Amino acid sequence: MPLKETRLGVISKSAIVFFFSVLLTCPTALQAKNAADACPATASNHAIVTGVTERLELILSDGRILRIAGLEAPGPTPADPDLPARGQEWLKAWLENRDIAFELADSRPDRWGRYAASVFASIAQGDIDFASVGERLLDRGFARVMQDQHKISCEEQMLRVEETARIARRGLWNDPYYAVVEATDGAAFAERAGSFIVATGKLTAVREISPRMMLIFGPNRSSTLAVTILQRNVKIFEAAGLHFRDLIGQTLRVRGMLETRFGPEIELTRPNEIELIAQGRGDTASPVAKNPAGKGP
Repeated sequence: MPLKETRLGVISKSAIVFFFSVLLTCPTALQAKNAADACPATASNHAIVTGVTERLELILSDGRILRIAGLEAPGPTPADPDLPARGQEWLKAWLENRDIAFELADSRPDRWGRYAASVFASIAQGDIDFASVGERLLDRGFARVMQDQHKISCEEQMLRVEETARIARRGLWNDPYYAVVEATDGAAFAERAGSFIVATGKLTAVREISPRMMLIFGPNRSSTLAVTILQRNVKIFEAAGLHFRDLIGQTLRVRGMLETRFGPEIELTRPNEIELIAQGRGDTASPVAKNPAGKGP
């Protein structure tokens, strides 16, 4: 039975126990929440896509380049050097010479000339119903959720779609390089220095080391992951209902850029970069959700 999850942004210590009891005894409550969180299916801007890059950027007929906000496209790995090309070809077959709808997250381009945007398109030519391009990429394992400097819609929904692909081991989730890293796996961190990672582990301690708060996931600082939050950003997490000391002993999943100068470490800036993993009845002790079938589709 796969692990069930929830975002931490709205959970306080007193709510955790209640949530777990509801999740274990009334699964329809979670389904109803998912329906309420459904993403919009269209946007106000329209354009024709004339090309797709290997980084899954969309080249528009007016010359603009769109970057799908909140997503990271995978790079080639020793186990799967063709993964980026497969994602590019799939997206190109769907969107090239098609009309898309999009909502810009920022009216200004980044230093590479790209505009961050939420993008929507019809599944088949002529359909009036539009689907989220980002969600479909996540569902097929052609991308994963990453931090974005812009406020984007549907972050919770994107994480849920990513979870489905991860459990099924689709696309990048079937590649050892992109596997979720256990917080105590020092060797795995050494191989991923300077890259974006997703990691999971049991929170063992919280320390305040000015000007940072540090979340500790094990006794050996040189090989065990630590997560830092600048003190000026702690209030952002607390305003979202996230109080770190209340989570000691809980299994968490975090994501961010990995630094290894003083031991494996990532810095969190927004509440959507941390998740609580809740075990239900009959689940194994592993904090990482596994594909019940033991293999991808």
